[in-house]
Amino acid sequence: MPFDEDPTEENRLDLQFQQTAVSNVQARDIQIGQIVQKIVYLGIPPNSPLRPFALTISIALYLALLIVGFVLLWRDGVGFVPLLLLIMGSGLLSLTCLYYAWFWKPEVQDKSPLIPEGSPADEQVKRQRTKQRSRQQIRRLAIVGFFLIPLLTCAGFFGWRSLPPANILLLVANFDGPNQQNYQVTETLLRNLRNATKDYTDVKVQALNQTITEQQGSDVARAEGEQRKAAIVIWGDYGVTPTDVQISVHYELLKPPEIFPELGEEVDGKAQTLAIAELNSFKLQTRLSNEMSYITLFTLGMVRYAKDDWESAIARFSDALDLVKEPVPVLGQDAVYFYRGTFHYYKSDYQNAIADFNQALKLDPDDAVASNNRGIAYAKQGNFTQAVADFNQALKLKPDYAEAYYNRGIAYADQGNSTQATADYNQALKLKPDYAEAYYNRGTVYADQGNSTQAIEDFNQALKLKPDFAAAYNNRGLAYSDQGNSTQAIEDFNQAIKLKPDFAAAYYNRGNAYAKQGNSTQAIADYNQAIKLKPDLATAYYNKACVYSLKGEARAAIENLQQAIQLNATIKENAKTDSDFDTIRQDKQFQALVGE
Repeated sequence: MPFDEDPTEENRLDLQFQQTAVSNVQARDIQIGQIVQKIVYLGIPPNSPLRPFALTISIALYLALLIVGFVLLWRDGVGFVPLLLLIMGSGLLSLTCLYYAWFWKPEVQDKSPLIPEGSPADEQVKRQRTKQRSRQQIRRLAIVGFFLIPLLTCAGFFGWRSLPPANILLLVANFDGPNQQNYQVTETLLRNLRNATKDYTDVKVQALNQTITEQQGSDVARAEGEQRKAAIVIWGDYGVTPTDVQISVHYELLKPPEIFPELGEEVDGKAQTLAIAELNSFKLQTRLSNEMSYITLFTLGMVRYAKDDWESAIARFSDALDLVKEPVPVLGQDAVYFYRGTFHYYKSDYQNAIADFNQALKLDPDDAVASNNRGIAYAKQGNFTQAVADFNQALKLKPDYAEAYYNRGIAYADQGNSTQATADYNQALKLKPDYAEAYYNRGTVYADQGNSTQAIEDFNQALKLKPDFAAAYNNRGLAYSDQGNSTQAIEDFNQAIKLKPDFAAAYYNRGNAYAKQGNSTQAIADYNQAIKLKPDLATAYYNKACVYSLKGEARAAIENLQQAIQLNATIKENAKTDSDFDTIRQDKQFQALVGE
């Protein structure tokens, strides 16, 4: 007899147990589903007409939590509030998807039977089948959303961590010490830092709201900064006796700019002992705040320097210098004047550059680099006598200063003293054999002397050391052109333009080489490009006029010659005797233009 037709008592008990277990599981699922349903529909009863509206509101609310969490994360970095919002938004959206993937049973409520795909298709069946497919699609999307939403949230969070910070963030930890509320070391520091940086929208000063002790050290401070994408973390402590106060300050620069001076040990935890009266009178707090603001503004200036934003860098340095009047051991004002002078130089503001280098040298007369840089600024002004004097002073302070020899060589070359210039370049190369710029400049001197063979050798060496040296290709091309090798010259000009597409001189020189080859079309095209890049290039107009004249195009030749004369009146004298204009010399407009 089959088992299911004559069950024993034991089998009946087992079957009853299984049915009870299934019923318990179903009951538990129903309870969970009801809880999830209340969350999804914001507690609206099942039969309420407001349920669709509640669903829209709940999804919008959960999305808003997620979006606000990411906005706060982007703006303020990792913190309790943004993380809580991200977890809540992602979790509630995932829970909504879970409800529609597992607990949602609309076919039970409307008691609609399942319609097999092969059944006859009357209108009711079609509607029911469409409804089934729609529900199946919703469930599939819910399943996908249940897994995708947490994955996208995690991807967004870790993607944010890999992005550069939106602002330069300064974190200030609570200074560890007694009577913090009375002495207000941390509060004063925060207030002054915010006042000092209030005009800079890319800077944000934020309290860490926790103490970093000496036992925890720099590793913990840097870890906190990295977690929040901070650029600077300031922390420290102080101790008080009846007569003295001992304070230690740490200025953690997490990612210093490539060029950044070494700061003094006063911001590396060195204990400083001061009279207790300075703490009680708030002099210590004020001085500490000013010094931290001074160093911070200098750091912000160096950050702008790394982005070639000279104007903003200078503004930050100026604000730093306005903050302190007394010497600051951790970073002397001479360093700020030096860098501000350097950035004035980059802006071609040589007068202000010299003024700042003067201040730097007044504070530190033994700064060879400041003397060298001031010499460069004087040379740019055409004051070669003062420039050479500064380079001499730099070499007196630092006899192995290859750059000073190099710069003095430039000054001598600009004075027409090629012999002394060559000697200085030789000395620079002796001290620094891989000095590509010195080879280049010595090659330029040889080229000016008519020694194209030696010039090419030096340009070759410069390019060997610095293969992307566009100016060396350009000048070597000129040297080849002087030797009558237009083909090789054009190859060099091509390479210079490839490396530096806005190199007006290379286009002009290549135009001259094409003109020598008789390729007037390409020559005119290169002169036009040179003029486009440098509209005041009178010689390009003049040479283009020569090419048009040789082609017999009088009108174009005269128009370009007229433009050249307007830019440089001395060109008129050249045109009077230039044989390239013989084809149009009898033209009355040409004669009127050159005064014949």
